Amino acid sequence: MKNHMDKIFNLIGYIGVVLLLVVMYKIFFDWDDQFYSGVLFIGLILILSNINFLKKVRKLNK
Repeated sequence: MKNHMDKIFNLIGYIGVVLLLVVMYKIFFDWDDQFYSGVLFIGLILILSNINFLKKVRKLNK
Protein backbone atom coordinates (compact mmCIF):
# COMPACT_ATOMS: atom_id res chain seq x y z
CA MET A 1 0.00 0.00 0.00
CA LYS A 2 2.76 2.41 0.99
CA ASN A 3 4.61 1.66 -2.25
CA HIS A 4 1.47 2.40 -4.24
CA MET A 5 1.09 5.79 -2.54
CA ASP A 6 4.74 6.59 -3.26
CA LYS A 7 4.16 5.96 -6.96
CA ILE A 8 1.11 8.23 -6.99
CA PHE A 9 2.94 11.08 -5.27
CA ASN A 10 6.00 10.65 -7.49
CA LEU A 11 3.69 10.94 -10.48
CA ILE A 12 2.13 14.13 -9.06
CA GLY A 13 5.62 15.55 -8.54
CA TYR A 14 6.65 14.69 -12.10
CA ILE A 15 3.49 16.30 -13.49
CA GLY A 16 4.27 19.45 -11.50
CA VAL A 17 7.81 19.54 -12.85
CA VAL A 18 6.62 19.05 -16.43
CA LEU A 19 4.07 21.85 -16.02
CA LEU A 20 6.82 24.09 -14.68
CA LEU A 21 9.07 23.34 -17.68
CA VAL A 22 6.25 24.02 -20.13
CA VAL A 23 5.49 27.33 -18.44
CA MET A 24 9.16 28.36 -18.41
CA TYR A 25 9.29 27.63 -22.14
CA LYS A 26 6.20 29.77 -22.69
CA ILE A 27 7.65 32.62 -20.61
CA PHE A 28 10.75 32.74 -22.82
CA PHE A 29 8.98 32.45 -26.16
CA ASP A 30 5.49 33.90 -26.02
CA TRP A 31 3.92 34.87 -22.74
CA ASP A 32 0.50 35.93 -23.94
CA ASP A 33 -2.01 34.07 -21.86
CA GLN A 34 -3.61 34.22 -18.43
CA PHE A 35 -3.98 30.43 -18.68
CA TYR A 36 -0.27 29.82 -18.29
CA SER A 37 0.04 31.81 -15.08
CA GLY A 38 -2.74 29.60 -13.68
CA VAL A 39 -0.87 26.49 -14.81
CA LEU A 40 2.34 27.79 -13.24
CA PHE A 41 0.53 28.38 -9.96
CA ILE A 42 -1.00 24.89 -9.96
CA GLY A 43 2.36 23.31 -10.85
CA LEU A 44 4.11 25.09 -7.99
CA ILE A 45 1.39 24.04 -5.54
CA LEU A 46 1.67 20.40 -6.68
CA ILE A 47 5.45 20.38 -6.29
CA LEU A 48 5.39 22.05 -2.86
CA SER A 49 2.57 19.91 -1.47
CA ASN A 50 4.30 16.80 -2.82
CA ILE A 51 7.58 17.68 -1.08
CA ASN A 52 5.86 18.42 2.24
CA PHE A 53 3.78 15.26 2.07
CA LEU A 54 6.80 13.08 1.33
CA LYS A 55 8.68 14.58 4.31
CA LYS A 56 5.76 13.68 6.59
CA VAL A 57 5.58 10.16 5.15
CA ARG A 58 9.31 9.59 5.65
CA LYS A 59 9.05 10.72 9.29
CA LEU A 60 6.15 8.32 9.90
CA ASN A 61 8.02 5.39 8.35
CA LYS A 62 11.18 5.80 10.45
